[in-house]
Amino acid sequence: MVGTNEMAPVYPVEIAFAIFSLVTSNFVYQVLFSEITTIIKNVFLQDTMYQEAIDQTYEAMQYVGLTTDEQKDIHYYFKLTKKTRQMQSEHDLFFQ
Repeated sequence: MVGTNEMAPVYPVEIAFAIFSLVTSNFVYQVLFSEITTIIKNVFLQDTMYQEAIDQTYEAMQYVGLTTDEQKDIHYYFKLTKKTRQMQSEHDLFFQ
């Protein structure tokens, strides 16, 4: 923190203020980074939920014993449905 030829707190009040300001700034940075982390997590939450649903669907299709072609058709249907919903939400957002 303090290097060569730098000013440093000398009196007890200055030292207390320096400690208080360092702890406070540390808390502010912690809150800021936690908020950024939450925002990033929420951005990827929809993709994670979609992938989990697809994984469960694949397990169910294998359990039922569907053929590979049928599984591909169902997967194509889900991809098309997701894309259509994204396009619709973009359309709704644009015309709001």
